[in-house]
Amino acid sequence: MATMATLRVKAASRFRDAGNDVISTEQWCNYINDAYDEVNQASPFWPWMETRNQSVSVTAGARTGNLPADVVTVNSVFNSTDDVAMHPNDGKGAQFRGGGSATETGPPRSYRLSGSTIEVYPLPLVTTTLILEVVVSPTRMIDGGAPAYPTAYHHDLVTGALALAYLDDGNQEMYNIHWANFQSKIEKMKNTILAARSEQYPVIRDSFWD
Repeated sequence: MATMATLRVKAASRFRDAGNDVISTEQWCNYINDAYDEVNQASPFWPWMETRNQSVSVTAGARTGNLPADVVTVNSVFNSTDDVAMHPNDGKGAQFRGGGSATETGPPRSYRLSGSTIEVYPLPLVTTTLILEVVVSPTRMIDGGAPAYPTAYHHDLVTGALALAYLDDGNQEMYNIHWANFQSKIEKMKNTILAARSEQYPVIRDSFWD
């Protein structure tokens, strides 16, 4: 198992900078954590992701409420103020608004996710509390912490951290090389870990010619 301390020390030892700029321990921790966030955000289906209920308030007359920064995806939304199970909106125009008009008011019955906000329809006349079932990323690591996923992939974060360090250093070429390598490692990780989670029909062996 690799801890934050071992990961940042390895990244620092591999970093090559012609200007001999010194990168602080705190900054290396940020690079490692930013790479860790990149992995966690690569798929909402990682088996180590956490599910929790999250309360979000939408002010009377407002269209949107803010999602916490660690939310990766939203599984369901319930309007607890009006005791209404809400459904997601798709499409454009009236479909975007769940079939209603843009100026319709009343208890919110549908929602749409937009960036870090949730938009509700119709427009609420009173401050409304939503209960969301959300999938969230693991918390960022402290110096003694370790990634939540299998040990075999811990050191991949070094590649991501190096890319980010080179980007801040103004070395676009080295950033491109390391970031592409890091993304490739994430894809291999997804193929390996998530392949076992896909449902497959059992193989039926034809024994007619045996």
